Amino acid sequence: MYGDQAIARIGGSTMKPADKSFFTRIVDSLGTTRDRFSGLSSRATVHLESGATAVRQVAEGGATAIALSAVDVYQANGGLDIKSKYPLDAGLALLGIGGSIWLADHAAAPTLRSVGNAAANIFLFRKGHSYFTKAHAEKGGVPSGSMASPIPATSAAAGGAVAPHGDDPNSELARLAASL
Repeated sequence: MYGDQAIARIGGSTMKPADKSFFTRIVDSLGTTRDRFSGLSSRATVHLESGATAVRQVAEGGATAIALSAVDVYQANGGLDIKSKYPLDAGLALLGIGGSIWLADHAAAPTLRSVGNAAANIFLFRKGHSYFTKAHAEKGGVPSGSMASPIPATSAAAGGAVAPHGDDPNSELARLAASL
């Protein structure tokens, strides 16, 4: 698009024909991002662009998840629920998704959408996990899964401090390591 405009301006200028030819070749050689993949089929170019977008969304969602997990671990009262009442991840989801709608024509919209999407999924996972854990326990079931075994409050090996996952003698990883 920009190359065509530049060539049109060069063509309508008062430059010597040899100079016009020189500058036209330079502009043509620069091309646009899509033109750089001109050796590929247009279908392959679409796949490359889609892949790059997916990597960007995963990175933005991952950064959101890591930030929220840090808040969950280090927030003294309530984890992701501020004052054990207001879900931080749901608020971030509303801000991200709402911001992407409000700033739809801004370059930040895709990032806001990714952050809002990741935060909404974390909120839904937490609430879904809580609901299904309670429903399963009410029927006499014992919760299982990756979040079922809480970290012990203290450990003699850790000097009475909070024990990391690996120090829990009941963890599957600890049992596996002991069997080796």
